[in-house]
Amino acid sequence: MSVHTLSRVWAHSKSVGSQRLVLLAIADWANDDGEAYPAISSIAKKAAVSERTVQYCIRELAAAGELQIEEGNGRNHTHLYRVQILHPADTAPPQSTAERVQDTAEGVQPVAPKPSGEPLGEPSLLPQGGEGDTDHPLFKHWNSQPRLSKIRFVSPGRRKTLGRRLKEPEFAQNWEVAITRLNASDFATGNAGEQSTWKADIDWFFRPDSVVKIMEGKYDNRTPRREEARMGQNLRQPQIS
Repeated sequence: MSVHTLSRVWAHSKSVGSQRLVLLAIADWANDDGEAYPAISSIAKKAAVSERTVQYCIRELAAAGELQIEEGNGRNHTHLYRVQILHPADTAPPQSTAERVQDTAEGVQPVAPKPSGEPLGEPSLLPQGGEGDTDHPLFKHWNSQPRLSKIRFVSPGRRKTLGRRLKEPEFAQNWEVAITRLNASDFATGNAGEQSTWKADIDWFFRPDSVVKIMEGKYDNRTPRREEARMGQNLRQPQIS
């Protein structure tokens, strides 16, 4: 696993939802060059999606230029995947020698940054807009999920809570995947049946143990026991021809 490749996906990938899960799963196997060769079934298991979804996401990621595929070039004739996430600075044209000399000749001096109120080396984890701003990636990802209650307003209390949670490694590393899994949960989105009245909101998500429970699968959809029993009984019954 390459922390370098995984970090670039987290920081710079434009993918969302299942495509982000699939790309993160591949990056988790990748080396520093972004190369990995996992099987479709292995990707599906790690990303908690179906194999058909994995195949669809891989095509979409390739079309978006974030993933390169070399069919049959991986170990045991699996496909070789190459994660192609670049830092924005990597795509900027280098400054020529003449331009650097001209800047020096014209006496261009570096400008000291203005004080921001943040300690050096500790950039703010919170949205920089005013009260009610929902531009933070977490809020934007939450609002992009069709089955979750939309965040309309971000109070100072919510901003402070988000800042505290982002300092916790478990939350900081898993909030995006947790939101996607929460959106897929019938129980957490109020779709578990006629008697289902509870629906997860952002304040519940900010509770200290919510992300841990989501990642442990406590809100994943499950086949009802009665249906499982019926299916098992049908398998045991001999076929009459």
